[in-house]
Amino acid sequence: MKKPKRVIVIKSISNKRLIIFLLTAVIILTAAAVLLPSVLAAESKITGITVTLADNRLDSTDKMSVHILKDGKEQSVDYYNVCDYDNITLTIKYADGSSRKLTGEQIPRYEAQTGTLLKASDDQLTSAWGYGSHKVTYTLAGFSATATYTVIPNPVTSVTVTPIGAVKPIYHFSGEYDTTSDKSGAVSRYFRYALEDYDYNITLKYQTGTTVTCPLSELYRKTGLTAEFSHAEKELAAGKQTGYCTVNGATGSFSFEIVKNDIKSVSLYFEGGTPTLSYPNDGAFQTNDSGKRYFKFYYDRSAIRAKVTYTNGSTKDMSLGALAYATHGELILEDDQDINPWQKGTVKINGSINGVTTSLSINVAVGAPTLSKLTATSRTAGSITVKWGQDTTVSGYQVQIYRGGKWVSNTLSGYAKTSYTFKTGLSAGTKYSIRVRPYTIENGTTVYGEYMSGTFTTAPAAVSGFKLTGRTSDALTVGWAKSANVSGYQVQIYRGGKWYANNLSGGSTTSYIYKSGLTPGTRYDVRIRPYITENGENVYGAYVTTYYYTLPAKVSGLKLTSRGSSSLTVGWNKNTSADGFQVQIYRGGKWVSNSAVKGSATSYTFKTGLSPATKYSIRIRPYITVGSKTIYGGWVNTYYYTAPVSVSSLTPTDRTTSSLSVKWSKVASVSGYEVQIYRGGKWVSNTLSGNSTTSYAFKTGLSAGTSYNIRIRPYITVNGKKIYGAYKTLSYATKA
Repeated sequence: MKKPKRVIVIKSISNKRLIIFLLTAVIILTAAAVLLPSVLAAESKITGITVTLADNRLDSTDKMSVHILKDGKEQSVDYYNVCDYDNITLTIKYADGSSRKLTGEQIPRYEAQTGTLLKASDDQLTSAWGYGSHKVTYTLAGFSATATYTVIPNPVTSVTVTPIGAVKPIYHFSGEYDTTSDKSGAVSRYFRYALEDYDYNITLKYQTGTTVTCPLSELYRKTGLTAEFSHAEKELAAGKQTGYCTVNGATGSFSFEIVKNDIKSVSLYFEGGTPTLSYPNDGAFQTNDSGKRYFKFYYDRSAIRAKVTYTNGSTKDMSLGALAYATHGELILEDDQDINPWQKGTVKINGSINGVTTSLSINVAVGAPTLSKLTATSRTAGSITVKWGQDTTVSGYQVQIYRGGKWVSNTLSGYAKTSYTFKTGLSAGTKYSIRVRPYTIENGTTVYGEYMSGTFTTAPAAVSGFKLTGRTSDALTVGWAKSANVSGYQVQIYRGGKWYANNLSGGSTTSYIYKSGLTPGTRYDVRIRPYITENGENVYGAYVTTYYYTLPAKVSGLKLTSRGSSSLTVGWNKNTSADGFQVQIYRGGKWVSNSAVKGSATSYTFKTGLSPATKYSIRIRPYITVGSKTIYGGWVNTYYYTAPVSVSSLTPTDRTTSSLSVKWSKVASVSGYEVQIYRGGKWVSNTLSGNSTTSYAFKTGLSAGTSYNIRIRPYITVNGKKIYGAYKTLSYATKA
């Protein structure tokens, strides 16, 4: 990989290097723009670098050129490439004592990741290097290292190339299009002829005076060197041209001729008439590149002749050898029997020579028995059904399975029987080799075709222990026993009128949560089947199917609707997912359940065993009834206080024309009392803190000889809020 990096003014770089150079820079700068802060932080701890060369020798094959502007003039400068990453090992040292070695593609990848370039500095642009040692300084992130190169003479001093036979590529045919660029960077397109496709003798002269001559095909074996063929990087016209052969930096030239294709058409035929071939007399079974067996029919290529029509209207009948000599090309026949075996009937072989297409026909009287791809159409834990393509020319098929250490055969009579089920002695989740071959009966003798083979696995055994392990109002969790030798499991749930499937990869998974689109208090059918992955496809075992209900939705809107000193009434929102509710109160050190409340109910009154002014924990949960089983939803918990008991007596104690005095019985464990008198069309209240006060005098706004309603109720304070007991009331009049 040659990647020159020089801080110079570049006007152009020959041989397409400008494009390569700019693309490299764009890649590095783009990658640097998206650096991760953590990468930059790690590279900020560099303490030094070293550079080691795999080979420190340079010769003319390592030379490159660049165009620069110097003193206002464009100059072409040659330099040796010292940035061949495949030749460099860069060692980066870090503050923690660790180090990192980079070479080849790792170096530009590192530059792109960190935005830090490895720069090479030398004096080549100001002073051309001669033979001998030269130092290059490499710099990375402010740290430098020096490497020494030795420039040596090119061991090959000259190349002589002599074509063996005529080198006559056909105009715009023998090669491919390529691009080149000039000094200004303008890109042009030209047709590059494939001169390397011809035969040559190559003579190399070395610095030592040694001379080696050999055919091009022997060059690498004898010298370890390869040859590169080229011509002028421009569009060439038909006629004489100059070609070049470069070996290890030394170049020799030779002449070649671009010729016009003067053939208009080629018609192929068999001398003596079109042959008729038949199975099994005219061919043999062979194996193609992919390992597939097929019957190849043989025909006499030497009997093929060509009628050639030229562009000037003349014609000529010739053998294939004469055709090749006349056209400087080779007739290519697309005999695709290895991909599409020949069957009975007329077979057409397509051909071409120097871009001119043609064809050839052959008759096949009896085609070889062949089968299309052998596939498994169904499988269970104890059976495999295979199928193959029908061949109407055969008498039947022999099917075999390998089990118990031997091939077990069955014969099917008739060409139409193209499937078979193996169902004896098979084990679940087991691979079996199966093969099928056709046969024909010719003169009382059974002639077998080639086997079509495959390896197929029986379905794994059904999952055991499939059960519900948890549920909520919108999810169901299932578990099962681990199955041996499976690739995974497929779990399904039936909702919205169809089955929804999920594949769980890995045989160690033994649980799954259905949690998408589930409704509270609803029945869902669920099922599971194991699978084995074979040739990229899943082979499924039998389903295990059951059903489970989600829990009803939790009660919402639970609240206290009324209370007394020995009762609490709670209410909640209607819950359509429930058949009823279980309500409980915690008293006497345990939860006490009450009779089931039907699903339409939205309230319940606790009125048994409750004490006044006492805190009680209360909870409620919905349920659904499935057969004889009750499935409960989640609890909703809260607590409430009962009201304090009312005062047991309220009696008058004194009165005047403008006042009334009353007293009452003391109520234990209350926070105080609220006393009220009805005057002026409303109740006027007074709050008395503490339960020790048991009397009160109303002496504001009262009129003589007037009867007043008076009432009192005790209260307790819970979290800053008063909870009142029931009123005790009396009527009492002032004096006249």
